Amino acid sequence: MKFFLGIVNVFLALSFAPLAMAYTIADFESDPLSSVPGAPVSQVTGNVTVEDVSTFIGSPPADCSGSPTCLVRGKFAYLTTGPGSNGGGDSGMDRSGANGNERDVATMTITFNTATSGSLQWGFVIYSGDTANPDIVEIRVDGARFFAGSVGADNGAFPAMSNFFTGSWTGPGGATYNRVSGLSSILPIAAGNHTLEVFVGDEVDASGDTAVLFDNLVFQPDAVAEARAVPALNGVLLGVLSLLLGIAGWRLRRI
Repeated sequence: MKFFLGIVNVFLALSFAPLAMAYTIADFESDPLSSVPGAPVSQVTGNVTVEDVSTFIGSPPADCSGSPTCLVRGKFAYLTTGPGSNGGGDSGMDRSGANGNERDVATMTITFNTATSGSLQWGFVIYSGDTANPDIVEIRVDGARFFAGSVGADNGAFPAMSNFFTGSWTGPGGATYNRVSGLSSILPIAAGNHTLEVFVGDEVDASGDTAVLFDNLVFQPDAVAEARAVPALNGVLLGVLSLLLGIAGWRLRRI
């Protein structure tokens, strides 16, 4: 009888199992880009490193950790067109559709899989010291443009970004910046395999620096999708429980 009571307890526990919580895909605290097998970052080009606030000189902190809503904390991915002309040269692409090909580009691609539908969330901070030419920043999810912004002025398909704060910062390697804007994003996605690409490129010149600090890519499973899985599992367990109880009744009758 204890065995059957144990089966009942397992069934009840699974029936009321909590829904899956959000989990981090990439936070860069222990993920040094693609140098470690299994790391979520599958590809980088240009000047992309993992940094932290101590590698920046200036105020406020580079990772905006003073803000309770900021998602860039601790270590983060740092993509920059600098310092100065970093040797990247002509990228051979013109994402903005204006002012010719971008130069000294930096890109980072993250690949991941989600078992259910849900939403992605991440934080990124944009720094720029290029006041003369509209450098561009872009984020694509599964090949589709999610975010596109230009520093200083509209640039083809890239609208001018606003809400910059001015200051003076020196980043790793000596890249200099005089404005900063912090952002966070939430995007619904379906179950399956996904890619997220972050891009920053110099426009017109190859000297003024622009950078992206990217951090805390998190997936939140959709509550409805998760809830569907529990009744399906419960149906199977209920069938097993009914069979076991039937066997138990048959044995008691024989006794």
